[in-house]
Amino acid sequence: MKKRVWLPRILSVLMVLLMVVAVISLIFLPWIVADYINYAFAFTGITFVRNYFLGVLYASGLLALAVLYELRRIFDSCVANTPFIMRNVTSLKRIGVSAFIIGIIFTTKAIFFFTFLTLIVIFVFALAALFCFVLADVFEEAIHYKNENDLTI
Repeated sequence: MKKRVWLPRILSVLMVLLMVVAVISLIFLPWIVADYINYAFAFTGITFVRNYFLGVLYASGLLALAVLYELRRIFDSCVANTPFIMRNVTSLKRIGVSAFIIGIIFTTKAIFFFTFLTLIVIFVFALAALFCFVLADVFEEAIHYKNENDLTI
């Protein structure tokens, strides 16, 4: 059976490109969202809310960068034809934790500035966290089965 290694390779390259874009976006974040922040918080006049909003974007951006890094590690193991390794289980758990923290960050953001999109982000990242934790358990069980199969004569 011929394996498709071109797809994980393409996805791995895409993750690297997305990581570069994410780093550039994080560097220029204050200038990218300056007009939006000035418009959205013009009526409040509270500097704390503006700084908190930027902090939310930086924190979630750094966590998203960590998710991209872990995804790249998973795709690299798929290219090497070793998807069922404990490193991938660890990566999936880290992705789940990062997604859960992003959900918590946006939940606290909703206290100060609620939008419908914030609610969608909270739901998507909570669901992604649960999905990653379940997938990590499935991978861990597959590793146990693979190890037992390798020991069978």
